Amino acid sequence: VRVAALPRVDRPGRLFALVGRGTFSACMNLASALERRTGAVFVGEETGNSPNQYGDAEPLLLPRSGLLVLISSRAWLGGLPGDRRRTLAPDQPVTTTYADVAAGRDPVLAAVERVRPPTETAPARPVAPAGSTWYRLGGFLRAELAAEPGGARLRAEDFEPLFDVALRPAAPGRWLGRPGVELRFDPVDEGWPERAELRWKGAAATLVRAPERPELAIERVLAGDLAGGAAGLRAQAAAGALDSRAELRLNDRGYALLERGEVEAAIGVFRLAAALFPTSPNTHDSLAEALRARRRGSG
Repeated sequence: VRVAALPRVDRPGRLFALVGRGTFSACMNLASALERRTGAVFVGEETGNSPNQYGDAEPLLLPRSGLLVLISSRAWLGGLPGDRRRTLAPDQPVTTTYADVAAGRDPVLAAVERVRPPTETAPARPVAPAGSTWYRLGGFLRAELAAEPGGARLRAEDFEPLFDVALRPAAPGRWLGRPGVELRFDPVDEGWPERAELRWKGAAATLVRAPERPELAIERVLAGDLAGGAAGLRAQAAAGALDSRAELRLNDRGYALLERGEVEAAIGVFRLAAALFPTSPNTHDSLAEALRARRRGSG
């Protein structure tokens, strides 16, 4: 995704993502990341997964029937927390039929090959206030709105990049991004608005201007301030806005503490992870390992 987001790659009419019914699981995570962080044009059929999905299946043996089933163990947020799309719909729908498969035809790739990139134009004049400003997004994330030629760019992150979208003015107080993405705010005479609403594929989140780069709850925990960040993470989890990647970061932090011999600090991080992700076997296994280290140390 980092390569696809490079300016020389992510150019209008030159970056495409081919999707269809077979786009699910990890491939769906990739498609969601491309949607959030690039201007890729999606071609094909609707995906086989929703942007916000569950994955990382764990085996479970049913005691009475003896059947082995797989149960998803992690939540992956490919969109905003309120994104309830059941699929990622293509920008250019193209259906692949049995006749196409039998004849060895790929109508999706053929549709991409017929596209002619737009003519490169000179950069547009700035239309946004100079510089950039920070916002809190949805109460838990942070976003930066920065001026660029012809409009602005909105970047949001939750301990790692979440989305990166170019915005262009459509009317006073209404800026548009890729299809289904817009930013609305009360027009101001100068500078950036104090509040704005981001609408993303049917979901919505409020941006509230911050005096400086907001610190995220998980960053406080990872920096060693467990008490200061735990409450924010619990609120984020209660709102359904905590991605499984947070579990992985907490797990790494706990083991780093354990390797340094800081057993009590590691137990605190692992307890928090187990509380935030109670259905994940990994959180409880890690906590048990830290508790066993404590017992060995006191024995």
